[in-house]
Amino acid sequence: MKIRELLNIWNRESSDPRESTEHRVKLTLYDSAKLAALSELFPGRSEQQLLSELISAALDELQGSFPYIQSPRIQALDEQGDPIYAGAGLGPSFHQLSRKYFNRAQAVVRQASHASNGSAEGVRSRLAQNDRRAIERAENEGMAAIKLKGSGHYA
Repeated sequence: MKIRELLNIWNRESSDPRESTEHRVKLTLYDSAKLAALSELFPGRSEQQLLSELISAALDELQGSFPYIQSPRIQALDEQGDPIYAGAGLGPSFHQLSRKYFNRAQAVVRQASHASNGSAEGVRSRLAQNDRRAIERAENEGMAAIKLKGSGHYA
């Protein structure tokens, strides 16, 4: 999704809840003010939802901006028998690593769901376990933490 597409989505529809994890994000005062302005412009969305969607769109755009680099390895043959080369560089690496961490997160959700009999609080607790250390470190450094409800992000 492109960042400019977010405006159309924000004007048309309210946010739908998604599975999420918690992260801590440090914003400059000016970026925080811009986020508050967006929240006022689009009252159907919380600052947490806006930030989550902005990050998601930015990551999609970043992934799309990685240049294609052809590797020497032939991955397949097309219908005419011409080689289709595997990709190399940041794009395929980013995709592979994203899948790796997504699969890990899914496994944690499944494990937490079974361990806590599926309670939402148990799932959130397991997902946040590793993030708590980062949050404590940031708070020890004097950084303010605003928990972004719904998206599971911190600002």
